[in-house]
Amino acid sequence: MRKKTKSNKIWIDRDIYQSEAFCELVKRSKFGVPVLIWFFHSRQFGSKSGAKFGRQSDLPIINNGKIEFTYKTAKKRLGISKPTFSKILSDLVELGFIDQTTLGGGYARECNLFAISERWRNYGKPNFKNVKREKSEHSRMNSGLEQVKRKRENKKK
Repeated sequence: MRKKTKSNKIWIDRDIYQSEAFCELVKRSKFGVPVLIWFFHSRQFGSKSGAKFGRQSDLPIINNGKIEFTYKTAKKRLGISKPTFSKILSDLVELGFIDQTTLGGGYARECNLFAISERWRNYGKPNFKNVKREKSEHSRMNSGLEQVKRKRENKKK
């Protein structure tokens, strides 16, 4: 008897790659689609009584809101720099593919957590809910560029 193994397939609805939001994502960055696919790969589907095999779109995502994708993972797996990855995350939130559920902090060693969103379905329509990604203030305040700007401002005073 053959042993059952976990599927290595990623489920992506046809509606997603035919949407205005997906087309906009492709225009914005060459790494946007691979990052989106990584988020889809990170989903874990729960079971629902009576669900037929192959109907993952009807199954609930049990780790929604707890999906993590760190800057370190983006660099290691996809070769994406921190600024580029930050921009892609912002794009994915703005286009409605993901929502940030927890704001992590570099000094506290907490990572950002995300949820798969359905807002992309209304992208480009009047009822689209526009959301911006939160960014950690303490990490921005201590970045090299911000420190240089503050030193210049202090010298002018």
